[in-house]
Amino acid sequence: MPPQSCLLLLPGFKGSVDRGIQRRLAVIPFNRTIPVEERIADIGKRIAAEEADLLLAWTVQDAVLAAFTTL
Repeated sequence: MPPQSCLLLLPGFKGSVDRGIQRRLAVIPFNRTIPVEERIADIGKRIAAEEADLLLAWTVQDAVLAAFTTL
């Protein structure tokens, strides 16, 4: 089965994606399929329940960085 998701991280910018940005993007293939017996059911909900404080801290840290970073 082919990969069914894609994580896309783009720098903060206004406007379209120009050649300079395109040159700096890297495609990292994720070709591994996790076997059924190794999968963790509802992993997203479990992380949200068990690590909510870390998720909030990570979000606030990035928001502060974004607020004080100029283009």
